[in-house]
Amino acid sequence: FPSHDIDAMVNGDLRHYVGIQIDRLAPLTASTSFMHVDPALKKDSAALAIARSIQLEDGRHGIQIDGVLKWQPRSDKKGKKREVSFMDMEEKIMTICKARNVRKVTFDSFNSAALIQRLHIAGVSTAEMSSSREKQLIYYTLLRDLINQNLIVLPKDSTWTGDLKAELSELIMKPNKQIVHPYAGKDIADAICLAVFNCYGFQVESGIASGVM
Repeated sequence: FPSHDIDAMVNGDLRHYVGIQIDRLAPLTASTSFMHVDPALKKDSAALAIARSIQLEDGRHGIQIDGVLKWQPRSDKKGKKREVSFMDMEEKIMTICKARNVRKVTFDSFNSAALIQRLHIAGVSTAEMSSSREKQLIYYTLLRDLINQNLIVLPKDSTWTGDLKAELSELIMKPNKQIVHPYAGKDIADAICLAVFNCYGFQVESGIASGVM
């Protein structure tokens, strides 16, 4: 894992909800990036990942995950359950989009409609992606193949590097082709997987990858 250039830390209670604080965001507008957001369902956690195409040392074109962010519900000092702040999530997405050339921000949950609309009004290209069993199989099969070819570069020392390594290492494909994450959860893995899928599609369209999307 190389060093990351987008990272954050868990913030204190924000408007009585859980937020995060970005502590590193290297501006980069020369490269085209793709962001995917796995939104929370009320009391669940949420995550995002941002990916871009890079040229590896061996001359091949790979995909680098520049950063991952995760919002995790927790209990405060009084024992009150704090849910994920969608306002904070929107703010962080906009902050990253201002520093990066983000071609598209995608979401995989029906409850993200309002957020998609607000980002669209702000000039951010957005779309909802299917999270059906068949589509997830396609997404994760591509991610597995690219990892096996050493074409995926993950953050080395992100706040959530441990989480992403655990989630990716514990993925299981059941006999019915369902992708499950039995122990570590799946928020970061899903965000990385779909950000990679969209970035790889861009590589195919640009002629630097030979796959068929």
